Amino acid sequence: LLALAFWFRERRDTTLLWFAITTFGWAMAAIPWTHGIVASPAFSHGPLAFAMRFAYAAPMLVLCLRIAGKRWLWPEAGLWLFTLLGLVLVSMLDEARQGSIITYWSVAYLVALTLLLLVLARSQRLEHTWASWMFANAVVLVAVLNLHDLAWWMGWIDYDSLTLSHFHIPLVLLAIGTAIVNRHFHAVAAVIQAKAELEARVAEKTREIEANYARVQEAEREKTLAQERRRIM
Repeated sequence: LLALAFWFRERRDTTLLWFAITTFGWAMAAIPWTHGIVASPAFSHGPLAFAMRFAYAAPMLVLCLRIAGKRWLWPEAGLWLFTLLGLVLVSMLDEARQGSIITYWSVAYLVALTLLLLVLARSQRLEHTWASWMFANAVVLVAVLNLHDLAWWMGWIDYDSLTLSHFHIPLVLLAIGTAIVNRHFHAVAAVIQAKAELEARVAEKTREIEANYARVQEAEREKTLAQERRRIM
């Protein structure tokens, strides 16, 4: 809601809009009534389960592109088509195959997110800033938690242990949020610096105008004296 409020004030920058959509999608996917024994059976499989699981994934990838200052028309269109294809397949296939679709789509989104986070971490906009460290930590956490879940899926660790991959999303959103805040601070600092430079230039021009005016006044006095001398002569 806060991101949306800021976006309404500055609609030319869609970064805050995508951040709001992503965080809202994650909040909807993370609330208790979509998980565990309190969830409706509709949330455990089928199109609704797919939608709730990936409601934040595609917007998050677009958000990463916006943070990097990129607008890739065809890749973004392919991303939305890929998401729609998964939703259609889940609607058409039986429950046994729906789990495979969700698994494949999860891996695809994870790979794309990791690559985009690496791009952002190496972006010139984030270089040598605290936001770049947040992105680096997010990339490490994404890798560690998903390696854990891969080991769980392959049976290398106790199958009764919890899956952890979904816990990387809050840190990723926090890293993206710090990038947005960091960019805002840089913009404010740039405005303050520009204002100070403008005031300095105005003061310098004022001094130049005053000096020119004083020279004009002096020239007028000299002219008046010269005319008086000629009149007396």
